[in-house]
Amino acid sequence: MIKKIFKIITIILIVLFTVVLVSFILLSSRVGERFVQRFIITQLEQTTHRKVALRDLRTNIVSNIVINDFEIAARDSISPVLAVGRLGIRYNLFALLQKRISIEQLAIDSLRINLILDKAGRLDFPFLDQESAVADTTGAKAGLPLNIRIDECSLRRTYLSYNETLTPLETTVRNLNLVTSFIGGKLNEYMIESDEVRFDYRDTRLQANELHLHGLWSVDRLSVDSLSTMVEGL
Repeated sequence: MIKKIFKIITIILIVLFTVVLVSFILLSSRVGERFVQRFIITQLEQTTHRKVALRDLRTNIVSNIVINDFEIAARDSISPVLAVGRLGIRYNLFALLQKRISIEQLAIDSLRINLILDKAGRLDFPFLDQESAVADTTGAKAGLPLNIRIDECSLRRTYLSYNETLTPLETTVRNLNLVTSFIGGKLNEYMIESDEVRFDYRDTRLQANELHLHGLWSVDRLSVDSLSTMVEGL
């Protein structure tokens, strides 16, 4: 009787291992990568009600995913309101078994965000406007709160712009680089650099060049250890 039970358990474990192995091989192949790519595009288009483009995706499912040339179009235009040259995520998939999302490294290169507040007071940006504010209570109903931890996050060669057509106000940040890393407890270290930060309001311009900012942050605390910049006219 005991031998039969062990035999059944052994067969079940072999089947489970085979299923996991086959799934891993399929999802790590180009066919699997295209499936994941198509799934991401479909979900984002349904959520944001905008055109989404994603040129290339590479992943081995278990530990990392890399996305190249990702764009989300503006509300009434084919020009992108958000674009990413390269997004790389290295994670620990098995942390989900402990109800945790563990991201070891999040690296974003060549991010471009163009925010426009129109005359009606609508902000044209996905996930922030009413069209893409789709309620999702699945996690709450399931009662499975997840703890999220990101060990290291970096932004490279980022361009940000914010325009108000009614005011008019224009804000531009060029070549922004940001690195933040977990150092223990609840504390994280951050470093911010930017070639140019510019504010234009009617005929007035305030511009800061070679911005350098360094310090520590947590959920309820932000400290600045060093700050340096060059401001025109000062």
